Amino acid sequence: MAVTSKSERVDLRLPADQKRLIEQAATLSGLTVSGFILGSTIERAREVVRETTVIELSNRDRDRFLAALDDEQAKPGPALRRAARRYKQMLG
Repeated sequence: MAVTSKSERVDLRLPADQKRLIEQAATLSGLTVSGFILGSTIERAREVVRETTVIELSNRDRDRFLAALDDEQAKPGPALRRAARRYKQMLG
């Protein structure tokens, strides 16, 4: 098992009622408040990253995509060209 050092810190301020709710949830889960917050936050962070980086296609769309890749005569349409420009701008 790899041991990682804890070298980073995150501080946050929140209303007392939210803190009490988190403390209650942590206690009911058998975790420390830090453990509860970290576990919940990491789980949500993974969901967000997956939602924004993974594209899930239906079987029909997958087949169309693969067919387009195989078609040597196909040229990108206007929507694909716009999407490519937006992507390049997003990357900087």
